Amino acid sequence: MLNLPLLHSGRLSGIAVLTVALTLLSFLTPSSNSTTLAQAAATVPVKLQTTDEDATSKAVIGSFLYFPGTDLTNGIELWKTDGTSTTLVQDIRTGSAHSYPEGLIAIGETLYFSANDGIHGDELWMHNSSTTTMVRDINDGPAGSFPDRMTVIGETLYFVAETDDSGHELWKSNSSTTTMVRDINDGPAGSSPSRLTVVGENLYFRADDAIHGTELWVHNSTTTTMVRDIASGDDSNPDDLASIGDTLYFKADDVIHGRELWMHNSTTTTMVRDINPGGANGNPDGLTSMGNTLYFSAFDDDHGYELWMHNSMTTTIVRDINPGPNHSNPQRLLTMGNTLYFMADDGAHADELWMHNSTSTSMVRDINPDAGVGSPDSLYVMGNTLYFSANDGSHGRELWKSDATTTTMVRNLWVESDPSNPEDGNPSGFLAFGSTLYFTATDAVGWGLWKLDAASSGSGNNNNSNSGSSSTTSQAPALPTLITMRVDSGVKFVSNTSKLSTKARKAIRNKIQSFESVSFIACTGFTDSSPSSAERVLARTRAQNTCALARRSSPDTETKIQVRVSSANGNSAQEVRLRVTGTKKK
Repeated sequence: MLNLPLLHSGRLSGIAVLTVALTLLSFLTPSSNSTTLAQAAATVPVKLQTTDEDATSKAVIGSFLYFPGTDLTNGIELWKTDGTSTTLVQDIRTGSAHSYPEGLIAIGETLYFSANDGIHGDELWMHNSSTTTMVRDINDGPAGSFPDRMTVIGETLYFVAETDDSGHELWKSNSSTTTMVRDINDGPAGSSPSRLTVVGENLYFRADDAIHGTELWVHNSTTTTMVRDIASGDDSNPDDLASIGDTLYFKADDVIHGRELWMHNSTTTTMVRDINPGGANGNPDGLTSMGNTLYFSAFDDDHGYELWMHNSMTTTIVRDINPGPNHSNPQRLLTMGNTLYFMADDGAHADELWMHNSTSTSMVRDINPDAGVGSPDSLYVMGNTLYFSANDGSHGRELWKSDATTTTMVRNLWVESDPSNPEDGNPSGFLAFGSTLYFTATDAVGWGLWKLDAASSGSGNNNNSNSGSSSTTSQAPALPTLITMRVDSGVKFVSNTSKLSTKARKAIRNKIQSFESVSFIACTGFTDSSPSSAERVLARTRAQNTCALARRSSPDTETKIQVRVSSANGNSAQEVRLRVTGTKKK
């Protein structure tokens, strides 16, 4: 049996945090004639916490999957599993306190991540076969430098870190040294580098030097320079960076043509095309390369938001999927071989899965007929199969797959007691490890880590979540299901499940965006009614992820996380409050 600890999302890796109570099942290898879809094992009931985003806080080195987890004794620490045994790598912050490892990324046989040992704050750490140690106390003292946006070129790790003297700047670490690349905005304000993107041996990113505004920058082995002041005297805000060969593509606003498609190579930086002529925005989004062609969604007055393409010959609309000025609004672009998959609305079938190859652009399947919304999400490629979540109107949001011949539901993970009221399994956070696909999902028992043996997953469309499984599911003591979310405007959000609603997340974003400038964000999470240690963990995790969402909207903002525990009213509840300080927009 596998003693699997509690997975944790990390403070900056997710927006909506989910809580569950369940007993995880075995990683036993089933017989060849069974569908290998079972929850991961545990010898005792555990409570699993994760996010509904992709598995950015996991990394693979050799035969081990590394992840942040807890067994409710050592706090949230670094763990590893090979699929048959799971062990704690190191209790970085000893006892029941949490080091919160996050941003896991591998360079060869070395794992890098940020963690908090309770003495130095959040700093850069490393693990190899012989040791787990802090790389450097970048921001001396207990405050921490909060390493983030970790990116690898060759044997060098690049990341953004904060110090009291320099603010947020670009740093690098290799086997011999850890140092700041350049103090782009001299002084404590920082240049806030973001959108780190590797093209060949160059690292591109956007930064603000306090002279030219937020513009495109590049670092190579010898220099760090601004590529071009695209919006002279203003911010061009380059975003959505993607590459084809040695050419970088991105969207930017030169204050003349609006937000349009741009390119940069070794000789020039120029606008590709004014897709929506004049000063209005073409707003290319979801830039995705397939071969020598760049695909993206863009807007013009004649077609609305539709699928576009750019190659060395032309920049043109691929197809007006929803004819006229209405939008098909292509999203979630992902390539598999020579096929581009995406979600679009043709005006007749609502949001469904579409595909484009060299000969055609067509809907893959009307997953939710009768003008329902199939809304494929969390698209992930493993081998020659596309996995995703979708809602067919009968089973809720469940696990689906598509290959060259069929598109079908793999499994109804949450079997409804009342078929007229379908529940959502909500599979997400896909990660391939060997021939197994891992993901998070929920059933009637609760949220858990699931696995799918892709080689023997069968033809799908199995409506019984336990049929053919090698193990059974039992339930641990339930956590409170009443979740409240308050934004400091006084708006209160209540959900009957552990997942924070889309409405709540949008409210947080809108709250931040209602400020011209933000100087401080406080996130307080607390529980009521004699909370257990797991509930304390949950409260802190929710507060951290609320702060993470807010910080994404205002990356230079000082954030503060507090957890308060109370049992005054006797009602089981968990809550996060967000307080924002800054200058309101007029």
